[in-house]
Amino acid sequence: RARTPSSSSTTMAAAEPDHPTSAAAAVKEAPGAFGAKWCMPATPAGGGGARLHIYNSLTRSKVPFVPIDKTGRHITMYVCGPTVYDAAHMGHARTYVQFDMVRRVLRTVAGYDVTYILNVTDVDDKIIKRSRERGVSAEALAREWEAAFLRDMAALNVERPTALPRVTEYIPEIVAFVERLVARGFAYCDGADGDDANNNKLGSVYFDTSAFVAAGFEYGKLMPEAVGSAALLAEGEGSLTDATAAEKLKKDPKDFAVWKASKPGEPSWPSPWGAGRPGWHIECSAMIEATIGRGRGIDIHGGGVDLKFPHHDNELAQSDAFCGCQSVNYFAHTGHLNIRGLKMSKSLKNFITIRQALDGIPGVTADDPDVPPVRPSTMRLMFALVKYNAPCDYSDNMLANARTVEKKFREFFLNVDAALRPVERNPLAIQKWTPKEEALAAAEKLAARDVRMRLLDDFDTPGAVLALQGLVDATNAYLDKTSTAGDPVVPLVVAAAADSVARVLDDVLGVPDLASADLKVALRRGRLSSSSSGEDASSADARTTSKQEVLAPVLDVIAAFRDDVRRPRAR
Repeated sequence: RARTPSSSSTTMAAAEPDHPTSAAAAVKEAPGAFGAKWCMPATPAGGGGARLHIYNSLTRSKVPFVPIDKTGRHITMYVCGPTVYDAAHMGHARTYVQFDMVRRVLRTVAGYDVTYILNVTDVDDKIIKRSRERGVSAEALAREWEAAFLRDMAALNVERPTALPRVTEYIPEIVAFVERLVARGFAYCDGADGDDANNNKLGSVYFDTSAFVAAGFEYGKLMPEAVGSAALLAEGEGSLTDATAAEKLKKDPKDFAVWKASKPGEPSWPSPWGAGRPGWHIECSAMIEATIGRGRGIDIHGGGVDLKFPHHDNELAQSDAFCGCQSVNYFAHTGHLNIRGLKMSKSLKNFITIRQALDGIPGVTADDPDVPPVRPSTMRLMFALVKYNAPCDYSDNMLANARTVEKKFREFFLNVDAALRPVERNPLAIQKWTPKEEALAAAEKLAARDVRMRLLDDFDTPGAVLALQGLVDATNAYLDKTSTAGDPVVPLVVAAAADSVARVLDDVLGVPDLASADLKVALRRGRLSSSSSGEDASSADARTTSKQEVLAPVLDVIAAFRDDVRRPRAR
């Protein structure tokens, strides 16, 4: 368990990844002036699992990952989900696809059992305003866009979270959370709506940042240089808040709403401070506590870099005050996504929704009326080719690069299938290794080690893809050499290399459709003849004809033509 702020702590400083900050206030991050207190979790009895290192936004440095779980096997992870008032855009795609890859690395490569929570903000100033514009209830609007968001995530092969808590389903837990903050002296009611029959104040409730600091905590752990930014603080309070009136009721301008007294026509729930609704930041703190926090903090918290301040810093303050502990051990942020070098904005006419990108909607950009559809596999590879916490530019060049890499993998699997197909029919095919097979086997082992090392080094997916491409090149070179020399292909060594590539693409990067399902099944059983699989002729005949079976004659012709072209000719 992490220690309280009064315990001995470690101060660490390092350069932040090169990306801009979140809002129009243009607050500059100052790496050299950072001194956030962070306590390294104690190594569990189980040893803490694989040697994973994570870039921790709390320290602005790469640090060893140590889970809270005493066995070292289970970890908890929470990622800020969407505010469902409109269609999910490419910024959402970048964040949730890359955290999906992070989750897969934690499970598949690092070997952890991951409890992954993604929330849905279904009551918020933006939702209320948009529902009024459309003449529908806030609930109806939220459910509509939540369903659309989930469809988009499914299209991108983003795994469902362990739990998907909605804010409106956790109102009692949010109220109880705020009550504890008030009882502990970290929040206060402004009394704007007078007193109730028992002389209790009614109105909005604010987090007391001065009391928090006076108790020995640090406010603004993630972006201390942004603390006091009026523009960012106003952004965090929401567009329906009367900033001038609220300022007069706060003890300190930095204080922020944890419970908002509802105005007429707004969604509201009963509370000790009168009818109201949650503030933006409190929802995540309360839902974390109700699902995976349980008074002891969580392992990893994720979100987009634009949420660092005020949302994540305010969330940390609430949660630290609630539990009296280090409520988050590791904070991970995805970098900004730009569109052709510019910030995505409807005013710039470069705002692209996920659905538009997948469907190729014409007119997305002013100078490109015919935007081709982007395959989900292409989009995932595109994001995999960029470090999760680095800036990402959604541009023609980036898409072209992703398509080139995707084509390389697709052609590789077709080549492997064509090369092994003749051997597969012969259960007595030659299996003897020569130096060529030994070299390919060594290349496969080296690539596997390289992929693992890179993924455990702060989820370095670009490095992992590069290592996979190296193995593809080595396998293609082996096939070329055997074909040119007229030597037999040794199937098991080729199958092992191809399977190694397919498993990382499928299980870690979440790109499952670059190789056919039939080929992947065959690779994982060693690409031996079907006669050794135990399947009798009648059951084989009864199987539904697959795509691979339809393509088999074509692949055989290609393989024969390739071998004929490469065969040395007598002069």
